[in-house]
Amino acid sequence: MSCFVAVTSNCTRDDDGVMNEKQVVYLRGDYGVGFLGTWTLAFNGEVSTTLGSSPTASDVEYALMFVSTIGTVNIDVNMTQIGLRTSELWVTIEFTRSQGTNPQHYGSLPLVTVDTSGISSGLASSAVERVCGGEFFVDHTPRNIS
Repeated sequence: MSCFVAVTSNCTRDDDGVMNEKQVVYLRGDYGVGFLGTWTLAFNGEVSTTLGSSPTASDVEYALMFVSTIGTVNIDVNMTQIGLRTSELWVTIEFTRSQGTNPQHYGSLPLVTVDTSGISSGLASSAVERVCGGEFFVDHTPRNIS
């Protein structure tokens, strides 16, 4: 897995001063060719259902419904294609906090992982990067509860 991801993001705080964690999964195909095949995401040991090489945001949301450790998320997908192949794919995952759902994600989270072993041809690189570190509200001091 590569460390290169060129991403700009808008990291904002909510009314309580809490910033959501945002991570980007990036897949890049061979230059001028692109990639085909399937891949999965995992978070805290649970794996999504299989995704194709050109998923929609709805496809990713559906695949992550089977990952109970991920909680509620907003998904954004951007890609460039060469014919039926995907040249570059960016999947932004924003971890949100919906009242009454678990887990409630606050603070910095582990990175999602991507398994590209189902991509049959043309994958040049893949990476996962944190673009917004989740943070508690400003002036929050964690308490140790014994």
